[in-house]
Amino acid sequence: MTSNNSLAQVHLLVCVHGMWGEPSHVTRLAEIAKETHPEPEDGIELDVLVAETNRDENTYDGIDWGAERVIEEIKARIASIEGSTPGSSEAKRRKVTRFSIFGYSLGGLVARYTVGILYATKFFDTVKPINFATIATPHIGLTRYRGSFLSRLTHTLGPRLLSRTGKQFYAKDNDDWGDGNRKPLVEAMSEKDSVFFEGLSQFKHIHFVGNAIDDLTVPFVTACVESYDPFTGHAESGIEIELDERYAPIIKAFKYPDAPPTRPPKQGFGTRVKAWWNAPSALPPFLQIRFPLNILFYVILPILIPTVALIVIGNFTWNSLKSKKRIRLLEARDTDNRSAIVKFVSDLEHRVEDAVLRVIENLNQLPGLHKAFVWLDGLMNTHAAIICRDVDQFEFHRRGEGVLKYLADGFEM
Repeated sequence: MTSNNSLAQVHLLVCVHGMWGEPSHVTRLAEIAKETHPEPEDGIELDVLVAETNRDENTYDGIDWGAERVIEEIKARIASIEGSTPGSSEAKRRKVTRFSIFGYSLGGLVARYTVGILYATKFFDTVKPINFATIATPHIGLTRYRGSFLSRLTHTLGPRLLSRTGKQFYAKDNDDWGDGNRKPLVEAMSEKDSVFFEGLSQFKHIHFVGNAIDDLTVPFVTACVESYDPFTGHAESGIEIELDERYAPIIKAFKYPDAPPTRPPKQGFGTRVKAWWNAPSALPPFLQIRFPLNILFYVILPILIPTVALIVIGNFTWNSLKSKKRIRLLEARDTDNRSAIVKFVSDLEHRVEDAVLRVIENLNQLPGLHKAFVWLDGLMNTHAAIICRDVDQFEFHRRGEGVLKYLADGFEM
């Protein structure tokens, strides 16, 4: 029999991507973690699993089914790590003794549900939970902003076009868990007596990282679990931002000036057009069209936009229909194949008022919780840059590397 001293200890880190995502979206996150911890530390080596099976259209199937897929990948990776390699000696056997999980966008909610399953199935009785982090994750769902046409539109279309995940994003999924009067999943996962909250509380380090400004996908308040956004109207407020010297674009400190700044004189139309013309393109190289073809592109834009919109909506609808079919097949399987956690969700008490504030209050009481606010100014949408999602096509995505280094340096082995 192999003694405990002959087992190489392994710390398993799982990285989970977001909606419409693929594993490559969190590749840079995994790379920096491995570059920071390339060798065993105190006899513990790092193994990184980038979740594969929840990619692309599978992300329509819901937070819960996404987590079930991640669980299967975790089991398979652990079996691979701990299995004897043919031809190797017993002295080289490895055992997973520590566990961490990072999630980006939707992947953060999938990670929280995954932790709930692991906790409910006694996984943490033998494997120690260490680091948990989410990056630009809608912890309180995708909140609706009063007076915003785009917000009203997405709240109307999202639950219809994004299948089960859309309903969960917008807290319209209470009919999925019982008699139609139950709490939506995002709210249920914040309950202090839930396996989700208790499981997450086992982690030594918990990080919520979110964009302070211009994240059109996951705004600040839901990514950082705050009831107030101090960065609203930042261009007019004159807020002063100090970035962390080691981990820019993470904010070290911020403050408001004693008096509102004087607004600069309004630029003329010609000046604005010239500035727009000379501004660097945010498009990938293959879409950067030069003069005179760019003029032709702008001429056909009124035709192109509605055509693309119809194609996108059609694609959403088709993928949503396929997702609903997959979910029916999954739910028709032997109930023993599904985690018992579903029963917990279906047994929850009825919804209460001020649900969003309750979610915020509960999550902010997680032990070991740290928050990092990210300042990526000058971008139309900061959601992808915070994770360095596609540095090959978009050079400006590299601006988020300080965030990944912050998480990697703070990663306890």
